[in-house]
Amino acid sequence: MDAQQLSEVESWVDAYGSAARDLEAGSAAAVWAAYAAIRDWYDPRQTVAAAAEAAGLATRMLAAIDGLVAAYQGNVVGILTGRPLSRVRTPELEYPRRGHVDPRVVYDRPVWTYRDTVARGGAESEAFIAARVHAELLAGTDAMLAERDATVITLKRHEIKKYRRVVRPELSQTGTCGLCIAASQQVYSIKDLLPLHERCKCAVLPIVKGNDPADAMNTIDIAQLGADAGGKSRNELTRTRYRVDEHGELGPVLVPRKAKPVTATAAWDDPARAQKELDALLPVLASLEARSAAGEDVTGPLEYQRTRIAKLRGLLAA
Repeated sequence: MDAQQLSEVESWVDAYGSAARDLEAGSAAAVWAAYAAIRDWYDPRQTVAAAAEAAGLATRMLAAIDGLVAAYQGNVVGILTGRPLSRVRTPELEYPRRGHVDPRVVYDRPVWTYRDTVARGGAESEAFIAARVHAELLAGTDAMLAERDATVITLKRHEIKKYRRVVRPELSQTGTCGLCIAASQQVYSIKDLLPLHERCKCAVLPIVKGNDPADAMNTIDIAQLGADAGGKSRNELTRTRYRVDEHGELGPVLVPRKAKPVTATAAWDDPARAQKELDALLPVLASLEARSAAGEDVTGPLEYQRTRIAKLRGLLAA
């Protein structure tokens, strides 16, 4: 691969990164707008409608990601092979979370984040922010997973066998994490899904006939990262130990080697966790009951607290 080819590939990576970032930001803003219209976070009519609208917006985003990935990877393959771009259309993407999960169920989670924050004594303003962070994270994660699926499909259509992840430190507020730097040293088979992590910004570049542009780009990026980090060597920056766990919803994910196993959902039936939550909720319930007795309308939070406490007590009594 000559310098001209590498320069052209870098241009496509930059363009793709910018477009993907704008797409994800637009999707996150649209998804949050569905929740921002909620006036009563305990009214099932409002919350179910908001979750359904958010799920629909996230699902419609798949078509845009499909086209973006197809154009990016198709042009890169064209540069590396020296052949004109072959217009490869990827099939319509399915919702990218594993386990046949319903997107409406996924996008109901910010509602419960709001309620749980209030249930633990948080102010409504705090709960609102927590719900927003959760909603935007869900949209970003779905975009990331869809990019991964579209990439695998597109590269298979181009008969690519191997690929490498390319770090993009300029797309992250805190720079590239050690997990991504270490994983960028690994060549992946196209049969393997790319391991990701929360808010991962890595792109993917194919390896064609020994041409491995990501390796060259990563060498440059890691050298700059080393200079920015006080002169750390490439070995120091790639020394992070990681493993790949299988997440029930997200597929393969990167985690530190000593981290606890990743699971799709929290252990809600764990007695120790249930007792801890119950201990936190009882004083809040007493406060809500006192406010209700004084004439304040706290019907929604009060009903939620009583229902949740009854469920926790039932779990502990089982």
